[in-house]
Amino acid sequence: MASLFLVSTELYPEWPIAKLPHTSPHIANILLGYLLQMQEVESLTLYCDIGGWSIPLNYKPVHDLLKTLRIDPYVETPIKPSDVLQAYAPWIAGSLLVLLFVLAALLKIGRLNTLLKKHNQTIERFNEGLEAEVRKRTIELEQANIKLQTLARTDALTGISNRRHFFELAERYFHIAKRNQTTFSILALDIDHFKAINDRYGHPEGDELLKHFSATITSQLRKTDLFGRIGGEEFAIALQNTSLLQAEHLAEKIRRAIEELRVSGNTDEPIRCTISIGIAAIEPEDKHLTQMIKRADTALYKAKELGRNRIVTQTDIP
Repeated sequence: MASLFLVSTELYPEWPIAKLPHTSPHIANILLGYLLQMQEVESLTLYCDIGGWSIPLNYKPVHDLLKTLRIDPYVETPIKPSDVLQAYAPWIAGSLLVLLFVLAALLKIGRLNTLLKKHNQTIERFNEGLEAEVRKRTIELEQANIKLQTLARTDALTGISNRRHFFELAERYFHIAKRNQTTFSILALDIDHFKAINDRYGHPEGDELLKHFSATITSQLRKTDLFGRIGGEEFAIALQNTSLLQAEHLAEKIRRAIEELRVSGNTDEPIRCTISIGIAAIEPEDKHLTQMIKRADTALYKAKELGRNRIVTQTDIP
């Protein structure tokens, strides 16, 4: 009772009654009955100077007292895990299901991320391989285009310009010379008695002669000079910034070089040949390259008529 008195003084004169755990319920009920029968004002000596009994107007101090004394309904009851499980079983079960769902989702996302990473790596490797293959194919295509361009403009046997490429570039040289009023000359060349060489030594030996013939003439030319094979044993040379006299000097060098040429083959003796050359220079009245070509061809035929292995210029023709 000492602890009750200690914490209940603040409630005076509105004392409440609280039953302690060790107090008999019978005694508590008797005391409660007497208290409820008391009037608000009684003799101070009747109840040992107790002032009276009334219902508290503010129950907060009463609740605070009950909490402090840990009296019902504020009795501390030990909480067991089983009680918690029983009371919150649906919530716990729901939380576990949600947790399991989240874990399953995370695991699935993890697997998907792993698969996605592998697929991305596979795609990257495929793209790298594809890019490498594209680069390879591009290089091969460029090389093939270069080879096709080379084949399209060069003679397969001799390696010099073919007829089409020669006339295409010679036409440009002609117009440049006309526009700039510079010198320009054309040489028409023909191997003397080439058919007889083929008949005597055979076509393979004749082809070998054509290769050496072309290489010999090329060695006498400048890089800006254009050398082409027009037909079987017919050739032409376009000379920029070259006068008729300069072209005649070059033609003589070529004629002597071919005259001294010896080609070893599958024969007992080396193959020899000579060359006839016709020369034409650009004239103010020329409108087309064909006019120069015609004069050079006429000079070439004149050289053949005169006995071959010689040079004839357009000025030598009446």
